[in-house]
Amino acid sequence: MALSSALAQEGVSRVSSFISTKLNDRASRARIVGRLEWALYRLELALEKTARMPITCVSLLRCRKMLKSAYMEGADLLSKHKQQVLEEGHEETGQLVTSPSYLERIIASAAEFSISSLAGLNKQQYCLSSSVVQNFEWYADCADKFVADVESACPPRRDITLRYPFVRQLLQGKYLSYDKVKGSQRFRFDISPLVLEGRGVEACLRYCYECFDPERLDKSFSLLLMQRLSESTDIVGTAIDCVRSSASLLNLPAQDAIIGNLTQVRNLQEISDSYAPPFVGFEEAFASFSTWSRPDPLCCQRDGHGPSANSTNSSRLSHLFQEQIIHFSCSCYVSALEYNLPSASDEAGGRNIVVDRTPLRLDVGFQPHDRIGNSFVGEAMGGKKKYFPFGTIEQTVDMTRSRSVEFLVGQPEVKDDYKVSWYSRHGSAYFKVEKQRIDMAAVPKASGSRYNTRSAAAKRKRS
Repeated sequence: MALSSALAQEGVSRVSSFISTKLNDRASRARIVGRLEWALYRLELALEKTARMPITCVSLLRCRKMLKSAYMEGADLLSKHKQQVLEEGHEETGQLVTSPSYLERIIASAAEFSISSLAGLNKQQYCLSSSVVQNFEWYADCADKFVADVESACPPRRDITLRYPFVRQLLQGKYLSYDKVKGSQRFRFDISPLVLEGRGVEACLRYCYECFDPERLDKSFSLLLMQRLSESTDIVGTAIDCVRSSASLLNLPAQDAIIGNLTQVRNLQEISDSYAPPFVGFEEAFASFSTWSRPDPLCCQRDGHGPSANSTNSSRLSHLFQEQIIHFSCSCYVSALEYNLPSASDEAGGRNIVVDRTPLRLDVGFQPHDRIGNSFVGEAMGGKKKYFPFGTIEQTVDMTRSRSVEFLVGQPEVKDDYKVSWYSRHGSAYFKVEKQRIDMAAVPKASGSRYNTRSAAAKRKRS
């Protein structure tokens, strides 16, 4: 009897001590959760303030990416613990805890526990601690400094002399355009900027040269360039560099004509500017296509210098094109001979080929930082699709030349086009060749229309 009374008294004492300890733990945890919540508020505020600011420094974009990652991790941790603290606080604080009926239930249930089990109840561990919260508070302090750095750098000061044309207007959010007809020629040129959260300032350059003379059909071309901007960006020079890179790969005969036209753009005096977007829905289309073309805007940035080891992946695209390039495409006209295809005396597929002098329209596009997840080469011609083992981009270009001439030039009755898609784990490209009638419109369709029609759904389907 005395032993039973002693055990009961010991049990009540331990329960009372346990309740006191648990209440202190709950109050401590509530304070820790409150500190985490405040740190996350500061992080969220920094991210919101800089979301639409024209960040042009890659280092600032990387810093923002780290802050956003910390915020998401902290928000996930908070969601796991805040509701639990609220529920426990509602049950174990205030008058409920001190009510006799509540204490009686605790004491009554003590008989069901052994002394050893009671001793172990306060050993429950939580992953949310003061030291963990201190890490998020440190990130919040960094976020304050980050906002100050962004505000001091965006937009560029008016007294800074920028080296290259158009950069200041683009960083101010202006849309630039030029459209003029000279005799049988028409020049159309525009650059459209957009600030995207986490991606900085990106711009889309479109250039189209139309020659209405059917005898000079090969002079017409169009191109589209999408890239990240900075104060030191020579956007026209970058377009010229992209033409050179693709021409070296494809042996494009129109290279000199295209570069010659682009070189004149720098000196155009009749360019108009406006804050109005070029067409309705431009921002949504641009953002969707940019994100689709380069999911990670800072991939290939190893400590901010050059492509990383993961970017090579049997793909030369990240080395052929400058790191800031998102998408480049070009349309032009070539003949079979100029495109370095077989002549009338050559053989392909074991039979003689009669070269059709009708111009071929060539569409090419490159996305150096596309992410597919697997590597393959796909071909579409005559309504049939075929897949080939993955090879280098040079091997795919050679295949495009030989098989397109056999399909289009070697079979005069064919009215379809020939398409090849090349996908590496980091980077993709497409090639399209089709025959053109002399009486058709002299200008290739603007390459820029592609980002209005291609979607993430298409990407999921192809992968």
